Amino acid sequence: MGAEYCGHDSAESHRDREVESRASEAIREAIAVGDIQHSACYHCRDTWWTRSETMTYEVNGIDVSTWQGEMDWAKAASRGILFAYIRSTLGNYYVDAQFERNWEGANNVGLHVAPYIVVYPDVSGEKHFEYFQKHFKNKETRLPVALDVEVTRGKRPAEITAVIQKLVYLLESAMYRVCIYTRKSFWDVSVLAWSGWHTRDLWVAHYTTADKPLLPRDWSDWTFWQWSAEQSREGIWCKWQCQHRPQQIQRNA
Repeated sequence: MGAEYCGHDSAESHRDREVESRASEAIREAIAVGDIQHSACYHCRDTWWTRSETMTYEVNGIDVSTWQGEMDWAKAASRGILFAYIRSTLGNYYVDAQFERNWEGANNVGLHVAPYIVVYPDVSGEKHFEYFQKHFKNKETRLPVALDVEVTRGKRPAEITAVIQKLVYLLESAMYRVCIYTRKSFWDVSVLAWSGWHTRDLWVAHYTTADKPLLPRDWSDWTFWQWSAEQSREGIWCKWQCQHRPQQIQRNA
């Protein structure tokens, strides 16, 4: 804990333990793990808190689709997952057969839940957006809406890029955050470079036991990482790199 002069005229001093006694239990815990730092003035009773250098935590989750069949969400939650990405729409003509059931089930067990859209580059960004809006109405998510970008459907990089950019723009105009799901081997050769990509969250697919995934050309860090390709009844395992300790996101409030 550091002590500084804050400019107050009072000469009354105070000791560190008196300042600590005013801290809430939540602040005490944050100090203990290094999330915030405490500073106090020598000449008054004012105290203030500053956040430490950004800390990140990795929590486990899954992504699911109709390939998992009827999910047992209570069993999935018991394995320690805290979030789930659920396949919603594909292009402008198909809704995942388990989408509604999975959405309800994951929310019922308190997970943080978000949809992902499978992007077909032979369908316009506008049509993707309209179809998604039609089937996602009256639902909410605190996580980014993910765009699954991993097929070309015979389209060139410039065409693929234009579809993704348009869909990103429309989703963000509708107040959704956007996340790009892809893998380096696909993205680097199938999508054109653009200065705006790195400002969107990345969900990278790289199946490895290494500590870090290989990142596509346009990002220097990841938000979500699908580290396993194993298809199981409990979904495909992912990690979420976030700035909240796991105990802070146990349940979706």
